[in-house]
Order: sequence, then structure tokens, then C-alpha cells
Amino acid sequence: MESAGILELQRASISAFSISAIDSAAPYRRGICKQRQYLGGYDMYKHGYKPKLSQQQFDEMLKSHDEYLRTAGRAGTKLCVIGKDLRSVDAVGADLRHAVFINCNMTGAKFSFVNMFGAMIEDCLLQSTELFGSQLVKVHIPGTNLSQAHLTLANVHIYTDSN
Repeated sequence: MESAGILELQRASISAFSISAIDSAAPYRRGICKQRQYLGGYDMYKHGYKPKLSQQQFDEMLKSHDEYLRTAGRAGTKLCVIGKDLRSVDAVGADLRHAVFINCNMTGAKFSFVNMFGAMIEDCLLQSTELFGSQLVKVHIPGTNLSQAHLTLANVHIYTDSN
């Protein structure tokens, strides 16, 4: 059953679910992403500027992330998306283990049947995002808006501890 502002959680496995505010600099202090993009000392991503990421660009990033996972980090690049518009992205069935998404608009994106084990999704919009059957185990989501996200048959274990 789905209502405005209520998560669809039928047949979902959920534990330790909570959402909290974040320290937006924490991921950079921990070295999760190699760079933070600034424009003249102004953090353009934190203040609303979100360039659209095309499906082709995302697919190229996924290919490199797959190689990163396959070689245990010896090749490829870990998927780290900061401040992008991912609304038109189709990542159905992708392996997004340990991927990082920070301050992204993922509203309505297709992320069904993805494996997001250990991923970090901080300060993102996932309103009405399709997450059917996805593995959301040990996913870190502080500050993320999941209103009306579709989590049917998803395995969810989300935490917000920043340590």
C-alpha cells in the first residue's frame, strides 16, 4: 500500500533504520572521495548546482567501478558521485557495492535489483526512486530523503553512524 509521504515497505526486511543530519565534510576528511570540487572557494554542489549525468557517462563510471571491485581496488576507479543530477539514470541490476553518492538528486532513478552493500548515500534525494529487490545492507544514508521510495522485496539494513 502506497500513500503520499509514506515508504512502501511491504515484504521488505528492515533493521536499524534511521535518518539523521550529516557533517558534509566528514566523507572528505575520511578520504572516501579523492577530490572535492570547488568553484572559487564556493562549494557549488552544496548550494544547488547539480549538472546532469548522462546514462552513457554513468555506464562508463559503472564499468570502471566493476573493474575496481573485480580487482579489489588494484585497477579501475571506485564509483564516487558528488553533486550530480541522476534522475534519468538506469542502474537496474548494477553492482554498486561500496559506491559513494553525496548530495545527488536521484529522484525517480531506476536502481532496482542493485547490490549496494556498504554504499554511502549522504544528503541525497531518493524520492520515488525504484529500489525493488535491491540489497541495501550496511548502507550509510544520513540526510537522505527516501519519501515514497519503492523498497518492495528489498533487503534493507541502513545506518547513520559516521565513525
